Amino acid sequence: MDPAAIDAPPPFDPIRHRRGGRPRKAPDERHGRFLGCWATPELAARIEAKAAAAGISLSEYMRLVLDGEGLTIEVVQAAPPAVLRQLRVMRNNVKQTLFEAQRGTFSPEVEAAALQALQVIHSELWTLLHGSEC
Repeated sequence: MDPAAIDAPPPFDPIRHRRGGRPRKAPDERHGRFLGCWATPELAARIEAKAAAAGISLSEYMRLVLDGEGLTIEVVQAAPPAVLRQLRVMRNNVKQTLFEAQRGTFSPEVEAAALQALQVIHSELWTLLHGSEC
């Protein structure tokens, strides 16, 4: 074997050298510098909670706040855990009722009663959420 052939790089293989992954961002979309800051665990938790409440990443939240964009966050009151559990049970019962209705196993009387019950549930939930009759 020729010693020069051992030191030569292997031939270029376009399939093996193909670049995968996400395409590069445009120059105006790139974030070219990392800015970090130290925070107490309490402050960090509050900032992370605000970013989560806004539904955006921590980095995006920090950029908007520091840039003075006037970030507005709508906080939605969460229902107590006991209410959420009961709503999940009701959801499962409604799903089962709808499944049976789609299969055509209800008599017209039962279907009418189920529809009336769903309308009452809808009206009650609307009143709870919006404070007025729908």
